[in-house]
Amino acid sequence: MVLHCSFEEGRALARGAEVVLSYDGGTGSLLAPPVETAAVENLARRLDGDLSVYTYHELEGVESALEAVTDALGAHMDSLILATHPAGEEAVVAYFDYAHALTVLGRARELKSEMGALIELMTGSPVTEESARDVSFPD
Repeated sequence: MVLHCSFEEGRALARGAEVVLSYDGGTGSLLAPPVETAAVENLARRLDGDLSVYTYHELEGVESALEAVTDALGAHMDSLILATHPAGEEAVVAYFDYAHALTVLGRARELKSEMGALIELMTGSPVTEESARDVSFPD
C-alpha cells in the first residue's frame, strides 16, 4: 500500500529526522530510544516521495518513526516560539514542519487501521505478530 507524501511533507519529515538523529546531549534535541532511532534512520533513507509499505509490521516501524519525528518537530517548534516570537519566521516555518509531519502521521494511522481491518477480514482473527509480518499488501 502507498502512504502518500507531498514534497512539503517529505521535506518536513527530513528536517524532523535530522532533529531526532542529531541528538548530542545538550542542544534540546530529543533522545529517542534505539528502536525509534533505527526506525527514523530507515525512514530518512526512504524520503524521496510516497512510501510503499508492504506489511502491517513494516507500517508499525514507519508509524514509530513518524511519532518520533513529529514529537521532535513539536518540541523544536515550542523552543523556537519561546526563543523568538510566535509570529517569527523561524517559528512559523517550524509550525508548518510540525503540521506536515502530524498530517502524515495521521494518514499512517488511518492506513494502519485499514490494513488491520483487511488482515482481520482475510484471516478471520485480529492482527497477530505472525499475520503482521506475513500478510503482504502490494501497491
